[in-house]
Amino acid sequence: MNAKSTALPQVDPSSVAADQLKTIIERIERLEEEKAGIAGDIKDVYAEAKANGFDTKIIRKIIGLRKRDYDERMEEEAILELYMQALGMLADTPLGKAAIDRETSRARASERGLRQQIGQKLSDAFAGMEGVTVTIGRDAGPVMREAARKMRAAGAQVDLEDAIAARG
Repeated sequence: MNAKSTALPQVDPSSVAADQLKTIIERIERLEEEKAGIAGDIKDVYAEAKANGFDTKIIRKIIGLRKRDYDERMEEEAILELYMQALGMLADTPLGKAAIDRETSRARASERGLRQQIGQKLSDAFAGMEGVTVTIGRDAGPVMREAARKMRAAGAQVDLEDAIAARG
């Protein structure tokens, strides 16, 4: 290549394009200075928040969230919660603990219902069997007590407590 083909075109500094370019550059420089001043002001506000005991990391998150569209935020939060749930990360949160408590309560209620059904079936099975001795396993005590309570309510004489207590 020769020197003529690589030379930059000469711009007349007095031309309109040169004046317009200079104006644009100066405006950008002025805005950059203002931006630096505003950034300093923002830094000062964060320092004030920190001095007052606020967590600036959380404040930054809140500001970021407030800049975004509500629907976009909700979608992201739903996906985040889904992923956290899949990884078992919600158990330590109040929401996770509430869900665990709810499921535990349901399981207990289901267990109570099952015990009541078994107790009813046992009381039906033992109806009219006064004087019969029954040997039960260690874990059957609560079920047998429920059956005895129902049988007593139906008017039967049941001497179950001594047998359960002796069994341990």
